[in-house]
Amino acid sequence: MTRKKLFSYAFLLLVLLPLLSCDSNGPTSPEGKLVGTRVLTELISVTPSGNQEFTPDEANFHMTLTLESDNTFTSVVTDDEGTMTENDAWSVNGNQITFLSQGRKL
Repeated sequence: MTRKKLFSYAFLLLVLLPLLSCDSNGPTSPEGKLVGTRVLTELISVTPSGNQEFTPDEANFHMTLTLESDNTFTSVVTDDEGTMTENDAWSVNGNQITFLSQGRKL
C-alpha cells in the first residue's frame, strides 16, 4: 500500500471513528464535538482474502490529528520515510466534514 493511500485511510479513520460515539454532556455543535487531538491506535487492512489488523508499531505508521476550535488542523504522520506535518483548515456543513489539504478538499 502506498504511503499516500495509507495516510488517506488512516486520516479518515481518525476523523470518523470518534463520531460513532456520542456524549450527551459534551458540546452541542458538530464543530465542538470534533475539537481535540486523536492518536491512531489501530490500522485495519481490508482485502478480498480477509481483514488484517495492525498496531501503529507493527505497520511502522503513526499519526496524530489535532482539530482546533478556529477550524484549523494539524496532522503529523511518521513512517519509515520520515515525518510529515500538515496544517490546513476543516469545516462542518450539516453531517459532512470537509478537510482542506493544500487548498484541495480531502
